[in-house]
Amino acid sequence: MAPEANLDKKRLYKNSIKLYLRTFYTLAVGLYNSRVVLEVLGIDDFGVYSLVGSLVVMFGFFTGTMSSAMSRFFAFEIASGNSKRLHDTFGTALVIVSAVAAIIMLAGEAVGYFFLGDLNIPQQTRGAAAVVYQFSLATVIVTVLQTCYLSTLIARERMGMFAILDMLTTTLKLAAIFALKFIDSEKLILYSALVFCVTLGTTIITIVYCRRHFAECRAGLEWHKPLMSSLLAYSGWNLFKTMCDTLRPAGINVVVNLFFGVMINGAVGIAMTVSSNLAKFTANVFLAFKPQIIKSYAIGAIDEMSSLMTATFRFSTLVLSVIVVPIFLEMPYVLTLWLGECPTYAAVFCRLLCIAMYFEVMIAIIEFGINATGNIRNFCIINGLMTVSTVGLGWIAYRYGAPAPAIYVIQIVVGCLTAMTDMSILHRLVPQLDIAAMFGAVGRIALLTALVFGACSIFYMTMSNGFLRFFLIGITDVAAMGALTYLFVLTPAMRQKVLAKIRRH
Repeated sequence: MAPEANLDKKRLYKNSIKLYLRTFYTLAVGLYNSRVVLEVLGIDDFGVYSLVGSLVVMFGFFTGTMSSAMSRFFAFEIASGNSKRLHDTFGTALVIVSAVAAIIMLAGEAVGYFFLGDLNIPQQTRGAAAVVYQFSLATVIVTVLQTCYLSTLIARERMGMFAILDMLTTTLKLAAIFALKFIDSEKLILYSALVFCVTLGTTIITIVYCRRHFAECRAGLEWHKPLMSSLLAYSGWNLFKTMCDTLRPAGINVVVNLFFGVMINGAVGIAMTVSSNLAKFTANVFLAFKPQIIKSYAIGAIDEMSSLMTATFRFSTLVLSVIVVPIFLEMPYVLTLWLGECPTYAAVFCRLLCIAMYFEVMIAIIEFGINATGNIRNFCIINGLMTVSTVGLGWIAYRYGAPAPAIYVIQIVVGCLTAMTDMSILHRLVPQLDIAAMFGAVGRIALLTALVFGACSIFYMTMSNGFLRFFLIGITDVAAMGALTYLFVLTPAMRQKVLAKIRRH
């Protein structure tokens, strides 16, 4: 067995590039799609869609849980080279995923029956909201059913196909909203129906591709008690943590609705869209690195694991900083350029979530290291409780008269504390990891970001609002961050490689 062959750094960086191409496309189309959705549906219906959708998205924690568990176990077995056990693991995973889909259907119907009527939704929109809820629930169920197949793509490091599927989904959703421009009524219902159809179509394509290319994906439903116990034990704790992750945005949406109404929910929906698109850029780095982090632990290459995690911290925060600096400074202009009419508080919410995103990225990378060990109980309990506490603390703050943005300030503080706590847990589980190098990578990028932010702020304070200022800030950000990264982030060996490639061209 030569498991080291699985640790292919050239493939890792190629996968990162593929994922970045996918993200540039999906971000551009996705942001334009949000503008068209807001234009076609209107601010009130957009707020209703965001609110009702967030209730169903709560059940998406099953998808996150299953995806994390499956990709971890699949990658572990691929690294070990045991094809029979990989086949059995996939078949057992299918049983679990099917059961989860049935649970979501029953629980989702119960939530809709008992809670949908209590939300602050205009009376004339309540009927449409109920239909939207059903389509959104069906969309989540279909998404769950493709979990094993998408997890296989990730574990097998087939990021090219993964990117194509995501780009196809984004394109079809844009086509769906454009189709609504030619329809005069029931646009809210039709949009949710078309989103469901797009999800169902891409799920079928995913399943067909995986069954043709990967032997384990041709397994049927199988019951292997030891594997079932391992998967359920791992998934059980991860389920609690992922449930808390999903409850936070949904809970924030509901709490904001109860205190401020559906108009502010529109701003929350815009902020969450911006935040999710920012997350896609950084996710390209750690999604490409994740399988190899798990494989390096599986074969006992802890030094390699430490190096991979440090590189993930370095490049994820660097990519995030390059994007965040200009849009943070020019958020009102960007939102106006993107949406035309900008909902109240949208710019403030977006800026606060840009800051929170740094801690979310750190937590996600730390989680990869902890998941690789399989010992996730303490991490899931502590991380989950800290994450969901944002909703409760926000509700208390609002009860005492805090303004709408207060809940996102709370999220930033809680995120910082959670990242430090998670790093402590990782260090206890794998003491051989070079934690100092990881913190050093993040600290160095934070310092460079502060310097670049200061330089860009000169344009912001001395020029009038408009495209020229935004363009100069963007150019300065990229140039300064690139130069500082070359001088203070890249190792001497990396700088030599960069110089060699420049000389060849």
